[in-house]
Amino acid sequence: MSQHKIWKQHPEYPNYAGSPDGQVKNIETGQILKPYRNNTDNDRGYLKVKLKDRFGIWHPVYVHRFIFEVFYGTIPYKHDIHHINHDVADNSLNNLQCMLRLDHLQLHATQRQDNS
Repeated sequence: MSQHKIWKQHPEYPNYAGSPDGQVKNIETGQILKPYRNNTDNDRGYLKVKLKDRFGIWHPVYVHRFIFEVFYGTIPYKHDIHHINHDVADNSLNNLQCMLRLDHLQLHATQRQDNS
């Protein structure tokens, strides 16, 4: 018996859908997109995909933010999406938590102090 994966369409990128296990798919082609990393200081290794918006403009989009928005809606102003297990490659829905940006920064600052 095969299980069917749940896919939910993104409101800002209507040609794309996300799954609870953190995958992004092109709805028109059925292709699951392969995320990439920029590995710049600003990106900190977060995975991205290139998506075309409803106006046909391409955008680099963080996978963790895309997946969160698919299932929970717009991320509130001054909020970040935190990877609970600290693995930025694990964009499964159960690993993502929306936090106030200040709380998120304090959490990581405390963890860095604990690890030094």
